[in-house]
Amino acid sequence: MTIIEKGFNPQTFGVYAFFEHKGSEFYADLCDTYEQGNECMIFRSLNKQVTSWSELYCKRGIPVNEESLLSCIQEFIESLN
Repeated sequence: MTIIEKGFNPQTFGVYAFFEHKGSEFYADLCDTYEQGNECMIFRSLNKQVTSWSELYCKRGIPVNEESLLSCIQEFIESLN
C-alpha cells in the first residue's frame, strides 16, 4: 500500500486518504455521519478523484482519527488478497 495523500476533511470534520494498492487507487474517508454515527468508507478513485461512490468497504462505530483510518485501509487491503 502506498499513501498518495492524507488529511483532514473540513466539510465532514473527518480524516481521509487516497492510497494505491497493486496499481489501483482508492479513497478512504472516516467521519461522523448524521444517520450512521462514525463510519469509514472506501471508494475507487483515479488521480485523487472518486470515480464511483459505490462503497467497496464500510466499517462503523470506530474513533475518528488517523490511526483508525489506516487500520481500515489495512483491513480493506487484506480482504483483497
